[in-house]
Amino acid sequence: CLVAGFCYNGRDLINYLRVISCDLVFMDLQMPKLDGLEATILIRSGEAGGAMKDVRIITLTANASSGDKGRCIQAGMDAYLSKSMKMDLLHKKLRSFLALKESSN
Repeated sequence: CLVAGFCYNGRDLINYLRVISCDLVFMDLQMPKLDGLEATILIRSGEAGGAMKDVRIITLTANASSGDKGRCIQAGMDAYLSKSMKMDLLHKKLRSFLALKESSN
């Protein structure tokens, strides 16, 4: 069963993850109140709860600059995709994350 949720900003995402756990977060870099980099750092530090510290985070951004990917990975994101993304690349990332999850169980 696949369930998806949507948060309007990074602060709402942190609060959402405190209540509802998930397997994957698609993170935008530019959000009001708390941007994607800041939200990721807080998630990795346990701000969204200990169970979410290792949630997979894929960055999806339209404003890709040369340094964005490095900053995203340094902040703790697992993958970086720029819009408009290619579906085959998204499928590849999702398959690799699912394989990692299955092997850890």
